[in-house]
Amino acid sequence: MATRISKPAADWRETMRLSLLRSGALIGAAALLLFTAIYALAILTYSPADPALNSAASAVSGNWMGKLGAYLSDGMLFLIGLPAILLVPLLLIFARRLWRDVPQPNWKRQLLLCLSGMLLIGFGMAHWQHGSSIGLPAGWGGVFALLLDNGAVSLMESLGDGWRGAVRLLLILGSLFGGIALVL
Repeated sequence: MATRISKPAADWRETMRLSLLRSGALIGAAALLLFTAIYALAILTYSPADPALNSAASAVSGNWMGKLGAYLSDGMLFLIGLPAILLVPLLLIFARRLWRDVPQPNWKRQLLLCLSGMLLIGFGMAHWQHGSSIGLPAGWGGVFALLLDNGAVSLMESLGDGWRGAVRLLLILGSLFGGIALVL
């Protein structure tokens, strides 16, 4: 006589929990993609004439993302400078991984490496264009790179004239290439 083995009933609570987690990941991926698009357009359409924290402009904003985009781009360009646009690819990768349900165990490390690389690139750009004004809130590399640049210039004043140019070139190239290696 054949005995019938019954399948255990599906655990509906576990199924519901997993479907809610997956739905949350999809909603998070869509929200991150939307934020990335807003962030990229805000940075790309930045204008010094926009009303923001570092300018006393009129209420009319030339930024495509409006007042929010003007404040967002002004803040990020003040902190990080032109390398702030390098955050866009990383955010797109995070959104894609969330959408495709790819595990992201080292996302904090990746974000930290990207920010460190952006700071190095900003320092290289700030040191390369030391003292030039380009219409950005804190120059080419942002306020952190400006602080590092001023410290490096102070330290290089103690060097002889023959070494100063070589050390400056090595600092610029090393920080640019090191920053690119960290961002990639």
